[in-house]
Amino acid sequence: MKTLTFILAMLLCFGLMVDFGANETKGYSKIETPQPPPLILDTDSNFKIQPIVENIDLKGYEFIISFKLYYKDKIAKPIDLKKGPPVDGYCSDLTIITFYFSNGDSLELESIKRMSCKILAIFNLEEYQNKKLKNSPINSIKVVNYVTENKYLFSVNDKMYFSRLINRYPHWH
Repeated sequence: MKTLTFILAMLLCFGLMVDFGANETKGYSKIETPQPPPLILDTDSNFKIQPIVENIDLKGYEFIISFKLYYKDKIAKPIDLKKGPPVDGYCSDLTIITFYFSNGDSLELESIKRMSCKILAIFNLEEYQNKKLKNSPINSIKVVNYVTENKYLFSVNDKMYFSRLINRYPHWH
């Protein structure tokens, strides 16, 4: 009986360790399809807006309802630590981004609350916000780290960036 229990336990362990391909979907590529290039707001690439295309692998069902903002809120004089590299940027748990449109309107969005020191702010768009970005050229963008209250204002060279992408990947028709 002990031998039979041992053999069954070994078979169970063997079954858990070996991938028999049962979870594999035929014809599905595990390689991620690349997202569109980000909108870079400064020459040092410290401020990047990356729209997130959902369902990018399902032709005809792609859409954009969120984007990520990567940025560094730099400290004027880096702080040296006893261990590790010097700290050269502030952290944040809330970022506000404001889009200023060519028609004089603006759109202010608040990021999802999350602590980040290599700041990654995530914004989800409501239908009216999505439509505003889709239909209006953007002149400038302001980014505010709500923790430090540091503000950054950027002119936008590609004024139709969001319009082009949201028209290509619409969510609300």
